Amino acid sequence: MAPLIVEPEPKFNVVESKSSMGRVMASAKEFRDYADECKKWAKCAKTNRERDIFLQLAKSWMDAALLARDRKVPHPSAPMTKPLSDQDDRASA
Repeated sequence: MAPLIVEPEPKFNVVESKSSMGRVMASAKEFRDYADECKKWAKCAKTNRERDIFLQLAKSWMDAALLARDRKVPHPSAPMTKPLSDQDDRASA
């Protein structure tokens, strides 16, 4: 009897969340999680071409994670702080 291959369940559940600035940006951790998921799928790929596609997708998610990590705009879940200009105005008053 052939061994049973259990494929991972996909976790790509994109949730649209609206704020006053539009769609909420994903965090670097979320992108890394997506990359890990692609690597799991690559291990279960039936062909080399399929495996290569999943690995390329994982690389793209990791690139997105690096960009998200380095972006200047804080993630929406980050604590709110007052703009720097407001803090400067109060300090000089």
